[in-house]
Amino acid sequence: LKQDLEGIQQRIPGISCLLDPSTFGLDLALAERDFLTQRRDTGGKALTSQDKEEMRVEKKLREICALKRRQVEGESLDKLQAEKVVKRGELFKEVAEMKLRRAEKELLRLFKRHVKSFQDSFWEL
Repeated sequence: LKQDLEGIQQRIPGISCLLDPSTFGLDLALAERDFLTQRRDTGGKALTSQDKEEMRVEKKLREICALKRRQVEGESLDKLQAEKVVKRGELFKEVAEMKLRRAEKELLRLFKRHVKSFQDSFWEL
């Protein structure tokens, strides 16, 4: 079970999957820093349209981070660059929703395969 959860974390950069014994559930967390810097592990599979869309938005976020870094270092941005920086929150929300939906689907498949393992894991905690 632990290996399967780690596999999801590797396939979806930025996602963390943690068993939560207090609620008998699973916590999903998303770290922007992680998915902007981690390499995507496709496992040798062709990219889906969803993967490509995620990568497109991630690229925009990396560009915005570079612009923000330049701004913090004292460089003034032109109007179009400043407009890009303003869209950061909106783009993060978009990519976060895509990643969390994908992780939820994988977790449901995993849960169906390992119902007994999940139950045992909670009792061990």
